[in-house]
Amino acid sequence: AQTEPAVVCVCEGQMELLSSTTSDTAHGLRLSMLVRRGPKPATPPASAHLDVVAFGVGGQLLGAKSTRAGGPPTARDHREATRYTVVFPQLTKDRVGKLEVRYHAAAHDAAPGEALK
Repeated sequence: AQTEPAVVCVCEGQMELLSSTTSDTAHGLRLSMLVRRGPKPATPPASAHLDVVAFGVGGQLLGAKSTRAGGPPTARDHREATRYTVVFPQLTKDRVGKLEVRYHAAAHDAAPGEALK
């Protein structure tokens, strides 16, 4: 049986990771996440995004990806759960020990891996 990479949310209450799955695909390692905004009442700005960093089994940095964290909340439910997917080309589950997810309210110029060091 193949070991699943650990998926860790470092979100400081701004986002909740409800569930996650990883799978090997023809395009690389795919991480699918179901996330919900955290209990903080502020609406995320248009520049909000998620950074996902892949670390190897030995802890080495393997890659980083950013994805837009979604638009403004609906008037009904500002904490509606949303699914996000990130693909890491050329990575497979057996090479990855941990996937770290972080929420950022503002855009940054650094590459995702640089921003998370």
